[in-house]
Amino acid sequence: MPLDEMKEKLDLSKFDEIKRKWHLQPSSATKNEGLDKGFQWLANTLKSKTDYTQPILETINDSKTMKDDLLHRKWWK
Repeated sequence: MPLDEMKEKLDLSKFDEIKRKWHLQPSSATKNEGLDKGFQWLANTLKSKTDYTQPILETINDSKTMKDDLLHRKWWK
């Protein structure tokens, strides 16, 4: 089945409206074609979502900003 027809039958355009990532990969398990590309896309998509360092870096930067704000206020005069 052509990809456009498959997209229509599965109503995948609804995912565009809610900004969900999706991908149709032409493949054939019996011929071992296209499966690696599909799994590679999935791995790359999932990999980009697991940045655990970002919240830690934001907290460190916020702490530095707060410290600088406190040190530069002359409330102790």
